[in-house]
Amino acid sequence: MRGDAPAAPGALAAAADPAWQAAMDFLLALEQRPDDAALQARLQRWLAADPAHVSAYEEARALSDLAPQLAPAMPWPGAVAPGRRAAPRRRLLGSAAALAAAAAGIAWLGRPAGDGLLETATGEIRAVELADGSRVTLDTGSAIRVDFSDGARRVALLRGQAFFAVAADAARPFAVAAGAAEVRVLGTRFALRRGAADLELAVEEGRVGLAFAGRDLTEAAPLLAGARARLDLGSGALRREAVPPAAVAAWRQGRLVVERWTVAEVLAELQRYLRARIWLRDAALGAQRVHGSYDLARPEAAAAAVVETAGGRLRRVTPWLLLAEAR
Repeated sequence: MRGDAPAAPGALAAAADPAWQAAMDFLLALEQRPDDAALQARLQRWLAADPAHVSAYEEARALSDLAPQLAPAMPWPGAVAPGRRAAPRRRLLGSAAALAAAAAGIAWLGRPAGDGLLETATGEIRAVELADGSRVTLDTGSAIRVDFSDGARRVALLRGQAFFAVAADAARPFAVAAGAAEVRVLGTRFALRRGAADLELAVEEGRVGLAFAGRDLTEAAPLLAGARARLDLGSGALRREAVPPAAVAAWRQGRLVVERWTVAEVLAELQRYLRARIWLRDAALGAQRVHGSYDLARPEAAAAAVVETAGGRLRRVTPWLLLAEAR
């Protein structure tokens, strides 16, 4: 931890002040080890050493308290970034699927995954084979729950996004639930992204049905290859559009492709790739719409480009906090 320092300035630029940085170090350590008595004692000694330390700590804690309200909660620094994928949990050899996954920087879990929770850390992409032969590629910061009991094939998308290559089985439809929405298929390849307020479904191959709150939204016209649908999880409104099948789940190739997304939506998506939290300070900036293709191997640079396109700027306040604001 850092020692004595001059009084912390009263602006976010205080990140350059050693006392403010030391306060952030304490906050980070306490988040990781809240029951560490020795750490608590060191903090109390540091606070008692200088009134400037108290001011710096109060300001840092106030900023820390705000950050989770304005961006999705993320793990503290420690996960790897895209382009330096987390290593597979066991050494795998041989299969074409494993080689293809490795070429894309994706960790491949070679043995079939059973029922239960599957999730990825920040910066990790993982491909898994399910018990029926279907394959799922989980994007960073994503989670699914698999339930193949009673002969059914059910998966719940809990957060983030995934690409599904479903093994054909006419006797057992494959269903993916995301809140009140449900995707039903027999055998196909599609991508599903669950956002805070919407669900995006894109079909690479085959036919896909989509239901919401028990109502079939695609009974008259199923979604076919090259179709993308965006479902409002509040109202149930469905918007369809075309997408080149090759562009489905572009994140598998390390790209984030957006069309008329708000800045807030893009930053929320990039947040899952970043160790630092993004604090979107300006609501008007967040409401602006952008389009483009961004490199997920450099998520902070991508976030900066998005913000700058909308007339704002992104700056690093601390090693674990980025501030997006209007110029």
